Amino acid sequence: MNNSKNLLFLQPTPSLRELQILLEIDKNKKVSQNSISEVVGIAPSMVNNYLKDFVEHELVLMEGKTHRKVNYFLTEKGAARRIQLLSKYMVEAVKLYKNAKFEISERLKAIRKEGIRRVVFYGAGETAE
Repeated sequence: MNNSKNLLFLQPTPSLRELQILLEIDKNKKVSQNSISEVVGIAPSMVNNYLKDFVEHELVLMEGKTHRKVNYFLTEKGAARRIQLLSKYMVEAVKLYKNAKFEISERLKAIRKEGIRRVVFYGAGETAE
């Protein structure tokens, strides 16, 4: 879910950003707003706004005496929200994969109708495999 700056068609939504922040807090209770902002791809001030909202809605607890030494904890409600968002994210990812598979299949059928019998795929990364 990282490196969303390079996406042309699938721009991050507030729900995806919410999920990313909750996942970062779940991984590391001592995570800083700056490191969250790097992962999510938004300004630290926006992370701060999300965190204030999370605290207000009892998704996250903040513990610490100074701004630099704050720990974040997911509440039960926050953990449930993380699971809910992650489930929706995975369902959408599977739908996207199925749509891509269908489109590729249709294009290959069209190529075959044109009499082309050999096609070479070249790509990089796990998706291309």
